[in-house]
Amino acid sequence: MGKKELTKEKTSLIYSIAMWAIALICVYPFIMMVIISFRNQGDIYLPLFGNARTTISNYLQVLRTKYFGSWYWNSFRTVGVSIILRLIVTIPASYAFSRMTFKGKNIILYLLVSTMMIPVEATMVSRYLYFKQIHILNSSLSIIFPEIAEVFYLVILNEFFRSIPESLVEAAKIDGASHTTIMRKVFIPLSGPAIATVVLFSFINIWNNFIDPFLFITDT
Repeated sequence: MGKKELTKEKTSLIYSIAMWAIALICVYPFIMMVIISFRNQGDIYLPLFGNARTTISNYLQVLRTKYFGSWYWNSFRTVGVSIILRLIVTIPASYAFSRMTFKGKNIILYLLVSTMMIPVEATMVSRYLYFKQIHILNSSLSIIFPEIAEVFYLVILNEFFRSIPESLVEAAKIDGASHTTIMRKVFIPLSGPAIATVVLFSFINIWNNFIDPFLFITDT
């Protein structure tokens, strides 16, 4: 075995050790969360692998809660409907901005992207008053509607659609395909990774959304 092969093996070993170390650091909080969930309240701050008492009473207390099933069903339903509506709106919009030509396209896109600089907290009062006016407070619609059009995901899909070769679009146009057909039969099948990323990020963000239900939902 030559010196180059030995050097490559050593470099690969170092990278592997570094990645395993980073992975353990990332996984550690989740391990800690699971272990602490089986502890009594007084033992929470004991060392992670210390002599803490183990109990399943925490889980039993949660599972015995009267509305536990309804809460989880509401969360899954809200997340699922929000993601479906987001894709229905975002995919055609991204296709239009990336492949179609219309007046003021760049200005509209810049205006949409500029809204990302506005903190969500700055819109709380206005959203509350608006939802109250259209009578959707204390319903899942007040959580779903704001999630439908999210500019961040429009940008992700827009950039991915721009990377698709123009030759595929031209070939589809020669065959007489419309924009809808091109989007449905060319762009969507080729955009699996980008769409999967949008769905994954959307699920995490919508599921972890605490402030909107806290403000707009009052019924238990």
